[in-house]
Amino acid sequence: MLWHLSDTTCYVCYFHLLQVRAKSLSKHSTKMSLLFRQLVARAGRPPTDPYSDLELYSFWVGNILPTSTRDRQEMLQARSTRQRMIILLRLMMETIEQLIDRVCQAVHGQSTAALEGNTINFAPPYRRLTMRDAIMEHAGVDIDGLDEAGLRQACSDLGIEADPSMGKGKLIDEIFGEKCEHHLVQPTFITDYPVEMSPLTKAHRDKPGYTERFELFINGTEVANAYSELNDPIDQRERFEDQLKLGARGDDEAMFIDQDFLRALEYGMPPTSGVGIGVDRLVMMLTNQRSIQEVLFFPQMRPEVFRSGPDLSALEAMGIPADWAPHVAAAGFDTPDAIKDAKPAALREKLNGFRKKNKLDLPALQLEEVSAWTGA
Repeated sequence: MLWHLSDTTCYVCYFHLLQVRAKSLSKHSTKMSLLFRQLVARAGRPPTDPYSDLELYSFWVGNILPTSTRDRQEMLQARSTRQRMIILLRLMMETIEQLIDRVCQAVHGQSTAALEGNTINFAPPYRRLTMRDAIMEHAGVDIDGLDEAGLRQACSDLGIEADPSMGKGKLIDEIFGEKCEHHLVQPTFITDYPVEMSPLTKAHRDKPGYTERFELFINGTEVANAYSELNDPIDQRERFEDQLKLGARGDDEAMFIDQDFLRALEYGMPPTSGVGIGVDRLVMMLTNQRSIQEVLFFPQMRPEVFRSGPDLSALEAMGIPADWAPHVAAAGFDTPDAIKDAKPAALREKLNGFRKKNKLDLPALQLEEVSAWTGA
């Protein structure tokens, strides 16, 4: 089945490109159409189908292929691309649940595992929660309809640092990261991410301002990310331009305009969805490890072992608080020169990310204090 799916995907992409080319290729398009239908029939679909070729291949190009009779019947009965994508996203969630539960049972002989003092139950179904509802539940803020100024005020009210480079997406991410993530101990799917947080994701077909995306969180950590691929070149260019504006404001993580990618989209991209699972993080959780370096196979990725240890007193002499100094060194900034060579905004972002990943019981660093360390 996987061979047929891969083969079909290749021919479908080629067939789509032929269809959007000049009429001189119509003879080849007809041949490819016949070949495509033969491949689909060989892969288990009925020889006749009520949908056009363009609609038909949207069933097959996704990374998740429905395999049960019930799932196939549901896909066949769906009369719109919107219905099919909703089904595909649900199937991806169910597939991830079953996969992780089966791995946990293979490792521990049961669906539960101990992780940092918590008992995690990997048995499906997992909780589904929209990002809007998660923030309302844990922060008491309704992000729906809030502009950038409103989100900045919300951050201020919640005691969350927000620097001028942050746009709507980063502000929402800060609220979610500071107030929600640590509550997501049991496996939880967070769905319907705001457009500003997902520049490569297709807009939600029912909820303006949101996207067709979900992430799986376990023990306060993201484990999987899935979404419908944005295949509209006009919409994608506008998203890139918005990212460029954020970059001009100082956002180091903002994307650039990828002209090659846009050109490829202009030729044509089939309806596509996919999921990425952080295997290293999953192994961490199933082996009760706090640090991802403990499960990496490559020794050069493990933390450097110092023979005499970093000079923490030298770091503290720069103004770094004593409770932060060992963590700054562990994050890779173990000498005064390493601190001075770093850009303050990038250093602050990396250290706060280190704090979040390792669940440090320390207040988030402010840009002003990090700038003082570097002498900027």
